[in-house]
Amino acid sequence: MYFPLSHMNLYPPLFPLTPIGPGGITDLELVPATYTINVTWTAPTGNYETFSVQLNLTALEQEVEKKEQNASPLSFTGLKAGAKYTVTVTTLNGYLRSQPRSRTVFTFPVQPEPAKIDSFSESHVTLSWGAPKASQGVELTYLVKYTTEFWNLTKNVTVKNATTYIFHGLHAGTNYDFEVRVKAGTQESSPVTVSQMTSK
Repeated sequence: MYFPLSHMNLYPPLFPLTPIGPGGITDLELVPATYTINVTWTAPTGNYETFSVQLNLTALEQEVEKKEQNASPLSFTGLKAGAKYTVTVTTLNGYLRSQPRSRTVFTFPVQPEPAKIDSFSESHVTLSWGAPKASQGVELTYLVKYTTEFWNLTKNVTVKNATTYIFHGLHAGTNYDFEVRVKAGTQESSPVTVSQMTSK
């Protein structure tokens, strides 16, 4: 039977042509320790099969590990100390994916390798230390401080991605106490310390 073109239904169908993906997770929480990050989240309502959980070293934008599992929680272990990580969770349902949810966190820092005096004079001291072995390859921030009891002076400096610092403008013949800590987010490591008297 022939139907004139004017009688054909030219309206679009009432159902969507593109499948709707699963909902994203909520309440993503990261609980760090020195070498681990524990991850929890709340699953979405509706249909889903599993979750893809990806761990990246934030500064390098480098994937460290990816896991798939059916429910919260999970743990990433064997991590670097004092490093900033990003965790991204995506809901999967077959080939469909939700919008990802991400958060960042620092693992707890550990103290640097021992500090030492490389050189000194009447007015300067060159201080150096080693990056902690548990943080090799990580971009670290150090808090470096000196105090001198005789002059009742304290100076604090922040050193990024370096393991040496020169203090200038010091008093001659004065004993200075130095300390170095690793700072990671709001956490600080215990210090390494060394003392030196400037030349007279």
